Amino acid sequence: MNDDDLRETFARDGVLILPDFYSPHELAAMNAVIDQLLAEPLETGTRQPNFYAQNYQTDVQGLGVEASKHPAFIEFQSNARLKALTKAALGTEFIDEYLLVQCTRAGTGQAWHQDSSDPKNFVLNRLIYTRDIAPEMGQIVVVPGSIHRGRIPAGGHQDSLPGEVAIAPKAGTVVLMSTYCWHRVTINTTRTPRVSVNYRVRPEGAPAELTAVANFRNGQFDFRTKVASE
Repeated sequence: MNDDDLRETFARDGVLILPDFYSPHELAAMNAVIDQLLAEPLETGTRQPNFYAQNYQTDVQGLGVEASKHPAFIEFQSNARLKALTKAALGTEFIDEYLLVQCTRAGTGQAWHQDSSDPKNFVLNRLIYTRDIAPEMGQIVVVPGSIHRGRIPAGGHQDSLPGEVAIAPKAGTVVLMSTYCWHRVTINTTRTPRVSVNYRVRPEGAPAELTAVANFRNGQFDFRTKVASE
């Protein structure tokens, strides 16, 4: 795709899937850090409140704070190809938000949700898969074009939605996705942790704290107050 095609596709779908964007060599240093963090006790990293996991069927171990201390992750934030891709897709400058390294352990997943609740603004998820994700480890499922369909409708946490596309990313895949896009991660039925790296950025002009409130099919959750609502 040229820059115009990237921008047009992202504006239409709210998601871009780019296999083989990076080589294994380019990801090796980050993988070494991830292996180190995964070898540490399960308590390493941040866990969402138990209420969140129980009510929204989403249980993720966050390793971003620890990963962000390592040179490999600090250096990658300035990756020239990632910056060029981001600007091409957005058609504007952007502001770095924060790093998420999310680990989905055995028996867990992420229910259908939108990472933000403002229909006019969004944060850009830049998901980088540093290793192969087999389908049984948890596919990422997206609904292209859902950014134009408002709040995600009520329903089951993992029930299918019309127009959904399921992806089992290979190492080197990059997924650019609006936080307003409907998406989920299927249950990891293996004993291998599923890991994704996400360098979030905010388009220039978009307000801060857009990801403070997430939409699920059975309600909203405010990460600042840890309060759920309809």
